[in-house]
Amino acid sequence: MRKTRRVLKSQEFQQIMNQKKFASSPSLVVYVKEKKENISRIGISVGKRVGNAVMRNKCKRQLRMMLDELIPITDDRDYIILARSDYFNYSYEENKKQLENLLKKIKIKGK
Repeated sequence: MRKTRRVLKSQEFQQIMNQKKFASSPSLVVYVKEKKENISRIGISVGKRVGNAVMRNKCKRQLRMMLDELIPITDDRDYIILARSDYFNYSYEENKKQLENLLKKIKIKGK
């Protein structure tokens, strides 16, 4: 995922999360904000409850790989993905299915 496709600033994270369009599962929470531009951006946040720095970076790498496969570049939304402390209680495939279901739920709810 390129840096142009990432949400980096804290203020942007807050704006997206304040829209209150979200879906959650036991291991992930997804927030969405629609926008006028035609390039989707993604922000990933992993708290200290998930684990030490090595585990948090592993979680972020896995989420980036999942999102590259699931979200097209030409989507007109910004996404924030929050990993919960139960993230590593599930396998990579289970987390990917949960993320896929959350994205479907959000798209149905948004339109």
